[in-house]
Amino acid sequence: MIGTVIKQMAYATGVILHKGTGRPLDGEIQFTAEEGTVVGKVLADGTFVVSGYEKFTGLKLHISAQSPMYRTGHAEFTPPVILFPPGSDFDPEPPALPTALVDVGLVLLPADKVNVRGLVVEAKNPESPISGAKVEIKHDGLTLQTTTDSAGRYRFEEEVNAKVQIINGKVITTPPQITCSIAGFVSVTRILLLDYSKLVNEEHFRLAPV
Repeated sequence: MIGTVIKQMAYATGVILHKGTGRPLDGEIQFTAEEGTVVGKVLADGTFVVSGYEKFTGLKLHISAQSPMYRTGHAEFTPPVILFPPGSDFDPEPPALPTALVDVGLVLLPADKVNVRGLVVEAKNPESPISGAKVEIKHDGLTLQTTTDSAGRYRFEEEVNAKVQIINGKVITTPPQITCSIAGFVSVTRILLLDYSKLVNEEHFRLAPV
């Protein structure tokens, strides 16, 4: 029995990661496109491949993600249009080597904004709050800054993301850092591990005297 041969045309690859953590998404990702049917697959490390069954030079890809990393459990994202060389093809005629993959590079799925708040107290006397302490969050090349109030409390309501790059073909992720400092006490810096499925993340400090 002779079956129907379906030609696969446009073919693209890249890496999909969560913008907040810089890690692969915990959940399911689906691909659709305005130009026609597409089939996509995402590997455990975030590498993805998408192919279509219609010939086109531009692909308006739409990504839909189901993940507990989102407070609604769902997020949608449309990356820039993917451009293909004319004649991009899995099964060229006459027979020849297929056109190389179009590498779209890094695709970062947006993260929910988070509320980072905490309490700063003296290490030797946790009942004593420290007012006027500077708290800084450094992320993706940016710095957020605030100070503690008279009760030793601080708060950020911002988008906080890891810095994610592809260097020499490898994904390099620099997670956000948080620092607490004030004169007379030893400064504390640590990695800020956020749960993006929660609106409020708490990060407290106990500062020791110099």
